[in-house]
Amino acid sequence: MNKWYKIVNKVEHTDVYIYDEIGFWGTRASDFVKEIRQIKNDIILHINSPGGQVFDGLAIYNSLKAHTSKVTTKIEGIAASMASIIALAGETIEMAENSMFMIHNPLVNVTGDSEELRKNAELLDRIKEQIVNIYVSHSNLSADEIGSLMDQETWLTAKEAKEKGFIDSIVDNVVVSNNFGHQFEGKQEYQEWIKNNIREENMEELFEVLGVKDKAEAVVKIDSLTTEVTALRTKNQKLETEVKDLRKINIEAKINQAISEGKITPAQKDFATTLINKDEALFDEFVKNAGNSKSDLTKTITLGANADEELTWEVLIQDPEKAGELYNTNPKLYEELRNKYLEDNR
Repeated sequence: MNKWYKIVNKVEHTDVYIYDEIGFWGTRASDFVKEIRQIKNDIILHINSPGGQVFDGLAIYNSLKAHTSKVTTKIEGIAASMASIIALAGETIEMAENSMFMIHNPLVNVTGDSEELRKNAELLDRIKEQIVNIYVSHSNLSADEIGSLMDQETWLTAKEAKEKGFIDSIVDNVVVSNNFGHQFEGKQEYQEWIKNNIREENMEELFEVLGVKDKAEAVVKIDSLTTEVTALRTKNQKLETEVKDLRKINIEAKINQAISEGKITPAQKDFATTLINKDEALFDEFVKNAGNSKSDLTKTITLGANADEELTWEVLIQDPEKAGELYNTNPKLYEELRNKYLEDNR
């Protein structure tokens, strides 16, 4: 089986070459990690890879970040997809002037019903969040900016990668030989190479998983599934937005109804809104007891650092700002006051 990496031990340092697609079509990431752990001197990590499996890439990144030796990354052709994550494991990162750095959203190839696809879409969102965090920690960009670049599948020159903080320095053009034998000029060439270079020894297993007969059908099926997952993610985001809007309308209506029925005052609206957004059951209880004028409400609780300040449930009801501040800063005291009132008024 072909390896997608090569390790060359030298006296002064160890050269580690990742010059092929990572994980899925070749040697396992666990094999790479085992060999990396045996290295005692500094590591120079040479990268010219279109990427590969997400979890393999994360395992490699984590193993390099945790290594006790100094790791220097040299991007010598392309660092695309998960290869761009692995590149960030270096303490210092160099990029050849003629190289490319590409980031995009994680992808998954799956079969199954709509429920299965939704589960995978949710998994992709969680994976993206992890990847965004890594890019943010190694750049001068925000999470929103990174997310937008991933959504667009962004290809960066060495100059652009340095401007965004992904690399530390740019070096002269590097001429490299590589396992996948191709320098990518853009998105289309990268996609075409991936489609045309799935190794033959994996064909039967891939066809069985996809339910197809040949490579042409496999390409069509993968593209179709990717489009379907993307559509489901878009639909899911739209539904989430609609749910949030409906909840906002429902909350507004519920609070206005409580005011119109005289259960709470207009001055208590802001506090009631904060409360219902955090815990609807607490809001219902607040509305139920807000107009209670029993003399027992004057019973107080004095606690520790607040020994000079006496608070009652009645005080909280009549002072929404104080109630809101207490709920946000000391929810335990808020609960004790409420529970004391309920216990005294059974």
